[in-house]
Formats: sequence, structure tokens, C-alpha cells
Amino acid sequence: MKFLICLFLLLAFLLPAPAQQSPVPIEKEPRHPLIFENQYVRVFDVLIPAGKTTLFHIHKNDSIGVRLTDARIKDKTQGGATEEIIALHDALNQLAVYDERKVRVVEMKFFG
Repeated sequence: MKFLICLFLLLAFLLPAPAQQSPVPIEKEPRHPLIFENQYVRVFDVLIPAGKTTLFHIHKNDSIGVRLTDARIKDKTQGGATEEIIALHDALNQLAVYDERKVRVVEMKFFG
């Protein structure tokens, strides 16, 4: 039994680790088709099926995402940190648990 454990540990250290994916520009990410572009804006129509991921990609310009879903989304930074992106109404509902006045301030500031 000790032999099998030693063999397993030896193989674990000797086998090469999976290669880290190099980031690609967003234009080259297959699930991010560009559907409109002018001198001011670019619009991507992104559809990521449940349980699927995208290639690690880079947004070189400032961006804003409008999600037309109630799905939970996780973004991962190049350094490896993962953030869960939540829908705006979920974020406001969570904030309301602590301070309803702050929710109204956010709504007035951003939505008039």
C-alpha cells in the first residue's frame, strides 16, 4: 500500500501541470461575436450555455455588460481571483437588508 501511495505522489510531481491558457483578445473569443461596431461603441452578443465557460480573454477598452438573464456569472481575473457577478436587482436587495436608504440613493443616482 505504501508503494502505491509513493508511486502516486511521485507521478503527481513528475507529470507536467496543465498549461495555463494565454489570454486572447475579446474579438477572438468564440462565444463573443461582434454584432455592431462604430467609432463610439462595440456590441457583442454573448451566449454562454449553462455550465460552459469561455476562453480567458482580455477587454482592452473600458466596458459595460448588460446581462439579460438571471443567471449567476463568475468572472476570473488574470491573477486568479474569481468574482461572482450578480444581477443589479439582487445586489440592491442584498444592500436593502443593511440599509434601505442607500438603495434609494443608488436608484436615484443611476436611474433618476
